[in-house]
Amino acid sequence: QETAPKDADDLISVVTSARADGMRLLPVGSGSMFSDRWPNAFRRLSLSGLDDVIDIDHSNLCVRVSAGVTVGDLHRQVEPAGFHWHPVGYAGGSSTIG
Repeated sequence: QETAPKDADDLISVVTSARADGMRLLPVGSGSMFSDRWPNAFRRLSLSGLDDVIDIDHSNLCVRVSAGVTVGDLHRQVEPAGFHWHPVGYAGGSSTIG
């Protein structure tokens, strides 16, 4: 079973409900390598709907993003702002930041 919150408030609600019900959550993204490892022990928590670039901070050379932003989207959004982000070798353009 999988749940996919659409924003931060929805995520808080999902986590609060799961905790109250004693349910364990397994956060996964589009490039997750953990999605099938424990198929019945957890409810999958897809973070792909949380896909915002929240802030580009030039003075501190930092970018703050939601967990569901893809590597490709992040690169496209930060490059015009003067940032050059090089993902780790195994992260493809459709993988989420996580």
